[in-house]
Amino acid sequence: MTDRKRRWICAGLILLFTVGLGFYGSKREQGEKEKKAVKTEAQEEAIDEATEETENAEVAHIVMTYQTLGSQSRTAELEEVVEAVNKIARKEIGVEVELKVSEATDSFTDYPLWISQGEPIDLMILNYQDITGYVKSHMIVPLDTLLDSYGSGIREIMKNGDDLTQGSVYQGKTYGVTNVSGGGGSGGGIWISRQILHSVGIQYEENHIYSIEELDEILSRLKKRYPDSYPLGQITAGATSTTYMYYCENDWNFSGSFTTGILKDGRICDFYETEEYYQFLLQLKEWYEKGYIFPDAAFTDEKQADLYQAGLILSKPFTSMPGMADELMADDLVCLKTTDIWKGERGERAGFWVIPVTSKNQAAAMKFLNLMLTDTRIGNLFSWGIEGEHYVVKEDGTVTYPEGKDIATVGYRNPMGLYGDYSKIYRMQSKEEKEELDKYVRQTRIRKNQYEGFVYDKTNVADKLVKVQEVVQEYIPVLESGSVDLELYYPEFINALNQAGMRDIIEDKQSQFDAYLAEEEMDGDK
Repeated sequence: MTDRKRRWICAGLILLFTVGLGFYGSKREQGEKEKKAVKTEAQEEAIDEATEETENAEVAHIVMTYQTLGSQSRTAELEEVVEAVNKIARKEIGVEVELKVSEATDSFTDYPLWISQGEPIDLMILNYQDITGYVKSHMIVPLDTLLDSYGSGIREIMKNGDDLTQGSVYQGKTYGVTNVSGGGGSGGGIWISRQILHSVGIQYEENHIYSIEELDEILSRLKKRYPDSYPLGQITAGATSTTYMYYCENDWNFSGSFTTGILKDGRICDFYETEEYYQFLLQLKEWYEKGYIFPDAAFTDEKQADLYQAGLILSKPFTSMPGMADELMADDLVCLKTTDIWKGERGERAGFWVIPVTSKNQAAAMKFLNLMLTDTRIGNLFSWGIEGEHYVVKEDGTVTYPEGKDIATVGYRNPMGLYGDYSKIYRMQSKEEKEELDKYVRQTRIRKNQYEGFVYDKTNVADKLVKVQEVVQEYIPVLESGSVDLELYYPEFINALNQAGMRDIIEDKQSQFDAYLAEEEMDGDK
């Protein structure tokens, strides 16, 4: 396949998402002012009606999106799991849930289409999607009043120091709530079999931070030892953001995502125009030409785990948190850490639960979200299924599959970690693995931000952020696969970003940052 053909394929995929947003936008233009005027009033009416409910009242019905992840998810007995969830929800809050299933990668186009068609959806997870576009297109509703009325458990979690809404607040209104991650922080690294490392004479060092040069030497040895495999599992098909953080240390993600500009040398600048990012692309290009990266990394339909199981790739670049590469189903995985372990602020792509404008029962949706984040039973059901049928609890408190079953034969499993308080639900971890995770969390370093009072308000550039993100989603898969001519495609990428409004975003953020600094200076003089 030619580079030009690949570009059109990728552009076509992005166009689907753009059409979804655009179609919805055109459909809402008529009467938009009236909708804005009654939106808050409609929420208040929904809350007043829900307040009158009693335990004997009719059970409220909501529709919630449910994401799967290819062969890593098992949904043959999903209906049984949903009924078990509803048995709890009906009793506790008078709500029952119906799931609307979408493959994780398809959700980028499914969601805008469903909402544009007016399909009733009450609760929706924006997994790796930028919430900005949904706010700008008026596809989701503000949650503040609903949280105050029905989100007491969520508010309590936030009082204890975990801001589940960070990254979702626009013009003073909250639009999303994340799940509770349960992790202290995360870093970057390359997951690989300890045995494979030993086979090429590499002794794994748990606390060592591996440099690009050291990775290059390891990949070289692996390619010589396994010539028919690709040692670096850099699979970028469907990628919606950069993989830079899996390889390189940085402290740039400043009040937002890479798409809003980073703080470097005291100024806001475009991350993608930095020398560091271009050198990263050059390194990936070199590794691709050496045969370290899967040739069809940017366009393959195969899942990363399936390629690993088939022996086509030998590793997975990802966050270094223990357990994050479990889907590779290897018993001796270790992580070649490439960065320190940091805990920073959440951004617009933190994975927010939102309530779409097509919701028929916003109050019930918030009730269920509150229950899901506070009742461990719900999180365990959505993650593991029904105890005794889909998993069993061992004496040490960890879980495993029932006798005679495994990941390939069990009737239910969802490994995505999107549901409930992930710090409390069961893990398929031995006592040693649990201790490993606890140790990882203790190693977390807090990324101190000297400008922590600065919060970038994206209202003025929300439409441009959507267009910039579309460009990123078009070019990142090919650029970071190492498979294209950088002299041609990198300038084209930067030009496309600027045409989409990147420089306007940078200028807007710089202006707000300058105003913040001036205000801080005035306060300091008082």
